[in-house]
Amino acid sequence: MALAHKLQKFKLMPLFQESLGIDFKTNHLILSLLRKSFGRLRLVDYRIYPLWSEGQKEVQEAQWISLITTFISKNQVNGEKVSVSIPREKTLVRFLRLPLATRENLRKVLEYEAPKLTPFDKEAFFFDYQVLREDAEWVYLLAVFVRKEDLEPYLNLLKKMGIQPLSIQIPAVSALNLFFYHDGDKGHEVSVLLDVNAPFYEMNILEGKEWKESFHLPLPKERAEEKILRTFLRGDLKDPSPGRAMFFVYGLDATEKALPDFRETDGLKGAASPPMHRIEVGPDETLPDYIYPSIGLPLNGLTETRLKMNLLPPEMRKKVREFGKPVFLVLLCLAVVLGLTWGAGIYRGYQKELEALRAEVKKRKP
Repeated sequence: MALAHKLQKFKLMPLFQESLGIDFKTNHLILSLLRKSFGRLRLVDYRIYPLWSEGQKEVQEAQWISLITTFISKNQVNGEKVSVSIPREKTLVRFLRLPLATRENLRKVLEYEAPKLTPFDKEAFFFDYQVLREDAEWVYLLAVFVRKEDLEPYLNLLKKMGIQPLSIQIPAVSALNLFFYHDGDKGHEVSVLLDVNAPFYEMNILEGKEWKESFHLPLPKERAEEKILRTFLRGDLKDPSPGRAMFFVYGLDATEKALPDFRETDGLKGAASPPMHRIEVGPDETLPDYIYPSIGLPLNGLTETRLKMNLLPPEMRKKVREFGKPVFLVLLCLAVVLGLTWGAGIYRGYQKELEALRAEVKKRKP
């Protein structure tokens, strides 16, 4: 009975899955919980918390632990699928072009070239990369670097809570994954995802489906829209005309003022909130599109995402991957045993019926 119960539970798991996002921002902590059931995604709960100042790190860590564990306890999250995002300013992002011959050894090539690409000392950083496209001569990719000393406080914090994350991302990756999940790039020559969170703003530019540029800059205190559009014109586009660009504006500091101002900007194709129609909420709730990257963060644990960027140290990723191996092997062996048992039972039944038939034939022979 116990085995049957476990098998039934395992069988139902794909119909009901949850994934938690822990988004560490410069001035806020955002927690988001997505649930997948029958192929549909629902935002179960989310919370936005302001953070203590940098000068109170011990207090801030205790605050983080309290907020996260309370959220997990309230929603009865099992903690198996947790994705984490760290502030963009903690990382260094590089769009690169390398010879196609390096395609099979990109990680080793980037490790060797990193001192030229970053101000970090050798072996003093973690990194990951995403291949964006390739042609006959070149491979185009995005690489993200983070100092070990900047990432380790987050890893230690998660360890204290017993959390083994699936991935560590940056806001651009989670926002773009949610955008691609909604096919947001369809019908637009150029899509601009603009995340406004003081004291910074982040701009990610797509030309068709290709991620072309990413800017992370201080948010201007005056004439912000004008200066942000100047940033767009610096992008690596074939034609940087604003008339080709659809702006999708979100962020904690973009909810009231930025979107109307961008809609009124002359020469701009348009501005709107980012697409979220495939995410469900309760009947009396509205979708919080202003925390777009935070909602895209847990997607990694529930569906196939286009961008696989992961700053989790390789040895920790290995543990996550290997966790499923023994489970898979046990289930495979169990399936084989059950299959053989079932087949043997059928064979024995067939033999008994055959022997009974032979005995009956012998009795009826003259």
